[in-house]
Amino acid sequence: MASTTSGTSTSAKPTRIEGAHFFASRLKWSRFVRATLVSDEREETLVRALLNALAMFCGVPLGTVWDNSRTVVLTREGERIVRNPVFGQVALHYRFAPGGLAARRPQMRSSA
Repeated sequence: MASTTSGTSTSAKPTRIEGAHFFASRLKWSRFVRATLVSDEREETLVRALLNALAMFCGVPLGTVWDNSRTVVLTREGERIVRNPVFGQVALHYRFAPGGLAARRPQMRSSA
């Protein structure tokens, strides 16, 4: 695309749109929502975002619900969920029970 202004020609380069990564958490009983932009979806980023959210909530809930991201869920074997061992250690250390959404069941996802 080129445009001409006052006899000067300028060409605009197309803008590349990239996906954004974010970590969203919500306390369902209070409807308090926290969303944070993160640089990627690696283990370390997930753990740091989770710990920041827990600090913002001033505590650790008894249970959490996670989507089926590859950082959390490695594979599914029928009803059995094989979780990332690093994520599992974080759950054990902070004493929360991680739950998961059923695959291909978007109606189970809560509204934020």
